[in-house]
Amino acid sequence: MPGNNMLLFSFVLSLSVLLALTLFLLWHSYLVASNQTTIEFYCNRMDASDARREGKSWRNPYNLGCVSNYEQVFGMTRHWASWLLPTFRPPPGDGVVFPCLDLDEVMHDV
Repeated sequence: MPGNNMLLFSFVLSLSVLLALTLFLLWHSYLVASNQTTIEFYCNRMDASDARREGKSWRNPYNLGCVSNYEQVFGMTRHWASWLLPTFRPPPGDGVVFPCLDLDEVMHDV
């Protein structure tokens, strides 16, 4: 029955796309929660391993906490349900300088 084969193929294809999009959503939710881009993730990972070799602890200087990070990306003082809607409010920072932690908190002895 060719109809059943097409149905099975469509189901497997749809399930594969759903899995890929779910992983994509989870990965980017993590990146927003830690306030970093994909490139920054790999650079920060190398910085953290270098600091660990030196016996120090390292933190991402732009990670202000999960809620603050989401507010920086999706909009300040807006309800979370309106994050996907456009806004006329400018983002925090001037496009070059963004809010970050004190430098003393970024790397310290363990």
